[in-house]
Parts: sequence; structure tokens; C-alpha cells
Amino acid sequence: MGKLTNKISLDYKSILTKFSHGIILNIFLKIKGAIYVPILVNFLSKQEVGEISYVQAVVGLLSGLIFLNIPDSSNRIILSREDSKSQNLAINSFTNFSFLFGVFFLTIFIIITTIFQLLDLRIILIISTMLFAALINKLSKYVFQIFQNTKLLTIVTLITEYTSLIIVCYVLYFELYNDILTILYIYSFCIALSSIYLFYVLFKTYPFSKLINNGLIKKVLKISLFLFPASYSMIIIQSSDFIIIENILGLKKLGEYSFSYALAGLVSGLSMAVTFFWYSTVVYADKKQIERLIDNVLKISFVALILITFLYFLFTDSLIKLINAEYINTKNLIMILIIGFFMGILNKIAEGIMYADGNERQILLDSTFIALLNLILNFLFIPKYGLKFAAFSTSLSFILLYFFRILYLRKKYATTNAKFKLIYSISILFFSLTTIFYYLWI
Repeated sequence: MGKLTNKISLDYKSILTKFSHGIILNIFLKIKGAIYVPILVNFLSKQEVGEISYVQAVVGLLSGLIFLNIPDSSNRIILSREDSKSQNLAINSFTNFSFLFGVFFLTIFIIITTIFQLLDLRIILIISTMLFAALINKLSKYVFQIFQNTKLLTIVTLITEYTSLIIVCYVLYFELYNDILTILYIYSFCIALSSIYLFYVLFKTYPFSKLINNGLIKKVLKISLFLFPASYSMIIIQSSDFIIIENILGLKKLGEYSFSYALAGLVSGLSMAVTFFWYSTVVYADKKQIERLIDNVLKISFVALILITFLYFLFTDSLIKLINAEYINTKNLIMILIIGFFMGILNKIAEGIMYADGNERQILLDSTFIALLNLILNFLFIPKYGLKFAAFSTSLSFILLYFFRILYLRKKYATTNAKFKLIYSISILFFSLTTIFYYLWI
């Protein structure tokens, strides 16, 4: 069946290779961000930056609905099918069903928003374009992610991102646009081209068919309908800030917050290196291997959290001044957000273990509770305390979710080095809470 279906390896060399691909991709994406963010904040007004961030936030929320979480829930089912014929049937069934549902959802979105005039027509058009690009992008990649073809994904993603960056720079520098949303159209076009290429590679290995197996769809829906609210809860935590800020504080404040989000997001990019290989690897791992991985993750995480926080403390002011001194008042927001983004990485690792255990119900309950809490806190306190509390509620939500996930791991995987796990878990929790409360009140 070709390179896609190489047996997933659990040895440290293989894991390190996959992780290194993720790190390389993350580094170059952050370099791109280091170029892209200064260009936006220097060529565009805060209101224009805010408008771009608002559209991206809406797309983020709607993209959770358009997938029904099926591609991310198909992992266990596809990997459990040994022969090539049954794998091909599963891949085609999930891809075809997801595409049809996504197009149906997109059509309903366009009809409702247009008839009831819920959004400006230009906003409807760009959101629809970005959603369709996101749909085909996800469907062209998820099989490669499952079988850990990380090298191909790294190369294609970097070409896509840097091609769009070059075009955007050219368009902004020579002012070749009538509407600032042109930037988002450019990115969507580049995503669409790379998706077509990945579909070509994918269906050379897995011949395309129009089949949809109802039995397989029922199986994946039993997983996805539990994981979907959980996944969507995370999107709500990450995106609701932007929409609430835009409606309460305006586009200018949203521009400042999106700038903070971008700089703090250097930390969240590390999760890409983890998810590149984690969800498939942990499906194959046994309990002893998982316990050993948890020990290493906790040990490294505590040191990494302190180091990252210290580096941000030393260099954030200088970095902001280098990019655009008008955003100097965002330092505290950045310091709060980096804690939440780092905790998000640990939550992803724990969620992968829970997913491999088949415990979708627990993932659903704790993440839904946290998302609702985040929304309530934002609605209550953003009008009074502004951007700083938006950052605080986001990070606090991720910290509380970490607490719930650690309780699960401690109950099931604390048979070895229990005291070690407890000490590091509490240390991470204490440092995180202390840092976000400090920067909230100074």
C-alpha cells in the first residue's frame, strides 16, 4: 500500500523524528509569523487588524461545525483495519461523508446569513471561502496525519504558508487591493492549491471511490459525537474572546488582543510537534509505555514552562518595540496568555491518552464545563476589566482543564513513580496560577 501505511513505530528514534518534523515546521511557521505580524501592524490600522482577526475567529468557530469532528475521530477505526481493502473503504467513506456534510453545512450558512442579513455580504463571502478551503485542507491531510507521514506534511505546509506570505507582502507593499480581506482570499487560494496536490498523492495510494459505508459512518459518529462537543469547546475558548471583544470593546481593542495572541502563540505552536505523531502513537502504546511517557513529559514540562516564562519576561518588551511600539501596553496580556497556551500542550497530551483509552465521555464532560465557564467569565468581566481579563479567563480555563486531566492520569497511570508525578503536577499548577494572577493585578 505504499509509504502511507508504514507500521507506526513506538521506538524513541521514530518518535523523535516525528517530533523533530513538528519542531522544524513550528520554527519556520513562527519565523513566518515574526514577518507577517509586523507587516500587518505596520501596514494596517488596528481596526483593519481587528477585522481580519474577527473573520478568522468566526471561521474558527464555524469550522468546528463543518467537520463534525469526523476526520479527527477516525483514527482508531482506520488503524484497527488490517487489510488494504478495508482501510480504503474506511478512508473513502469518511472523506466522502465529511465533504458532503461540509458542503451542506456551508450552503445552509450562506442561505441563512444572506436571507436574515446576519452579516455583511463581503464578510459572508470571505467566511464561506475560508470555510471551504479549511474543509478540503483538513480532508486532504488527516490520513497523512494518522499514518504519521510528517515529512510530506511539513514540506507542503511550509510551501503553502511562505507562498501566501510572499504574495501578501507584495500586495500590501504595492497596495494592490481595494479591500483588506483580500489577504484572507490569498491565503485560502494557496490552501486550496496545496490541498489539491495532497488529494492527488493520497488517492494514488488509496484509489478514490464514491462509496460511503453506513456501518463505518455509524461507528465514527459514536466517537465523533462525543469528541465533537469537546473539540468545539476548545475552539470556543480560543475564539470566543475575539468575538466578545469585537462586540464589546471594538475592532481597535481586538487588534491589540490579536497582536498579543500572535506573540504568545509562539508557545502554542509546540503542540503541533506533539499532535503530529501523538494520537496515532498512543493508540499502539501499552500502559507501561504510556506511564514512562507521562514521567518524561512532566519532568520536561516543568523546566520548559519556567524557561519559556523567563525568556518572555526578558525579551517581550524589546520584541514589541522592534515590531511596533504602539502595542507596548500588551506585555501583560502576552505573559498571561503564554501560560494558557503552554497548558494547552499538556492538555493535548492527556487528551490523546484518554482518546486511546476510549474515554470520550470524560473528554466531553471536562472540556464542555471549562468552555462554558470561559464564556461566562468573559461575558461578566470583559466589559469591566477589558483585554487583560480576556487573556486571564483563557489561561485560567486551560489550567483548570489541566487539573481535571491530571486527576484522570493520576487515577489510571500512577502505579509507578506516583510521588514524582504528584510533585511535578502540583508544581506546574502552582507556578501557572501564580503567574497569571500576578500579571492580572499588576
